[in-house]
Amino acid sequence: MLQRIWFCCLRKPTSSALCSVRNVFLLLFAITVFWIFFAAHIGFNKIRIIQKASSNLGAETNNANPSTTAVVLNASLVTSTTAVQPTSNLTRRRYLSQRAPMGGVGQGNLMFMYASLLGIANGNQMTPAYPEDGALRTIFHISAAVPLLPTGSNSVTESRACAYDAQFESLAKRQDNVTAVGYLQSWRYFGAISERVRREFTFVERLKSDADQFLRNISTPTTATTAVVYIGVHIRRMDMLASFNVDRGYTVATKEYLVGAVRHFRSQFPSELLVFVVCSDDMDWAKRNFPPPSLDNNTSVVAFSEKRDAAQDMALLAACNHSIITVGTYGWWSAYLAGGRTVYYQNFPKPGTSLASIFDKNDYYPPEWIGMLL
Repeated sequence: MLQRIWFCCLRKPTSSALCSVRNVFLLLFAITVFWIFFAAHIGFNKIRIIQKASSNLGAETNNANPSTTAVVLNASLVTSTTAVQPTSNLTRRRYLSQRAPMGGVGQGNLMFMYASLLGIANGNQMTPAYPEDGALRTIFHISAAVPLLPTGSNSVTESRACAYDAQFESLAKRQDNVTAVGYLQSWRYFGAISERVRREFTFVERLKSDADQFLRNISTPTTATTAVVYIGVHIRRMDMLASFNVDRGYTVATKEYLVGAVRHFRSQFPSELLVFVVCSDDMDWAKRNFPPPSLDNNTSVVAFSEKRDAAQDMALLAACNHSIITVGTYGWWSAYLAGGRTVYYQNFPKPGTSLASIFDKNDYYPPEWIGMLL
């Protein structure tokens, strides 16, 4: 038909006006029919694409690990509401984010929050979300995704700061995104994924190299032929002695505690050369009180880390074999990353204080760690 009309239009015009009008109408009719068939063909293909995408989305989200990248269905493909499965039939990815109850959060607090975020998300089949500009990314190889979260997210707030809260076990029953509000300071939140947490808290290369170089530069007796054991020592005092924190129940470790901790490690390693690496926010006090008088200089070495930032000191403490810590989350994480044997100051917090009311020792300290009351 199109060829006949085209030929009729190109041949010499006749004297018949009727033929010309008829040809024009035939051409317009043919073009209209062509576009109707073309549009129908495109619409049919789009419906097939949507059905296939919906099927693949359901299969992928049912089989995928929640930590993988979310699948996005292109909204531009939707041309008819009858061509797409109802939303309720699709597995929707849910995200878990976090925030502290107030500002001024230190490095140790941030690490508890992130590790607990991973653990809670893992237990509830959710995807952990961590900000692209999160402070921990400059220190560790953080892998949590940065999804484009929907605008709505319901908050769940911890009941106590230094204790495990079982309400975070039931987030899987919710159908929405959740923001965990709190410091989440309990090893129990991430105990099931401890190896993953340690991998997440792998220091960036500059910090790791700096720590290794510091340990290599420590002078040891030239006659030493025995094995060397590095013991990280973290002594925190300054902010804990502020009147506000003392009233709340914060305490500081005593010299007697450090003596007892050193004796413990000497009893565990009677023949090895012990190298104590000391980091502190009160280096003057640390130098006056460590090493204890009982420390044998022939079988022990003490090295003080001075004029270094918090990230450098934690990388250094984590590079040691064992740990002696006093109080605070910074020392806690230094010991956790070091692994090995950990001795902690058990006289924390002060009984009968507001801090003691939100603190559960069994939830805060791993069961294999050794507490001392000296």
